[in-house]
Amino acid sequence: MVAVAALLKRIRTVHLGSRQTYGAPRVHADLREQGERHSRKRIARLMRERPVSSAPAIGATVP
Repeated sequence: MVAVAALLKRIRTVHLGSRQTYGAPRVHADLREQGERHSRKRIARLMRERPVSSAPAIGATVP
């Protein structure tokens, strides 16, 4: 669980650095640039399970 907590902390750092606009694909790409090796699906799952979400696109309709 320590590894998951550390990864989630890095995900939140990237997400907040993007002014909460990055979704899982961009967070994953940014972590890859930093040398992290995790799947996009794992990043997406952690973001979905925790309160980490991206802002809707400008002009997008929210159901």
